[in-house]
Amino acid sequence: MILPYMHTLLKIPLFGGYMNLKELLVLVWVAGSLVKGWKILHKYRNLKKILTAAPVVQSREITQILSEMHLNGQNIRIVKQEGIFPCIAGLRQPVVLLPDMDLSREEMSYILRHELLHYTHHHLWFKMAGELMGILYWWNPIIVILQRQITFITEIKDDMVLTSSMEELQKVKYSQCLVRVAKETGNGKAEFFLGLVENGAGMLKKRILFILGGNGKNKRNGFAVVLLVLALVSNWLIFEPRYPIPAEYQTYDDLKDFVNGVMYKRLFNLSTGEWASDWMRE
Repeated sequence: MILPYMHTLLKIPLFGGYMNLKELLVLVWVAGSLVKGWKILHKYRNLKKILTAAPVVQSREITQILSEMHLNGQNIRIVKQEGIFPCIAGLRQPVVLLPDMDLSREEMSYILRHELLHYTHHHLWFKMAGELMGILYWWNPIIVILQRQITFITEIKDDMVLTSSMEELQKVKYSQCLVRVAKETGNGKAEFFLGLVENGAGMLKKRILFILGGNGKNKRNGFAVVLLVLALVSNWLIFEPRYPIPAEYQTYDDLKDFVNGVMYKRLFNLSTGEWASDWMRE
């Protein structure tokens, strides 16, 4: 007796009219996505101002690194900016931001090569995809896990490529470079770029352990987590169109009878009394 009145009970007075619970949840979802999108757009505009105002850095070492990585003529800008950790931004016209701090040639090489690997591996596109999912599904905590895993995997990928041909001493120096940059520039979370020491000390510690003595197991586990999250999200959150059951099949009480009835009508011609397919006669 209660069910017929549930629709009326769930109606909520709003804007001089009534809205049921489903409509209210959709409204909150859309409003949250708009607010989240506006915040990220505001941060993007601030970042664009920083990139435009930052002075361009040119040197023989930078030109040599770009040449070795076959990136000459790619319209890549290298700039310096105070108060920011090393990072790369820009999907089509990338800009590498270097911290305004004293760096040795070796440290400069480590930082620049790492950031340029993000560009050659197209990691910023993955980053952007994660942020768009965060806008659409801002209420889902699984998306936060996905975003962190994207950042972690992309950083580990570049670390492993960069250190694959290094001796143990060089790996130690590279790790020391990461720690020094993190201490002097700080670290944080960024929506539209990937940074050398992004997402805090915890992730940095995992990266260093991976560089100095890790194997591919953690990396494979990371990819597995991302794939699992994508699978869960895709199954939970896909909107499917509603197709009404044709009137001629609405008399069936359950799914089994429905399927059997449809198959029978499709394969057996009631007017002629003949099967539509020869193999159905057997």
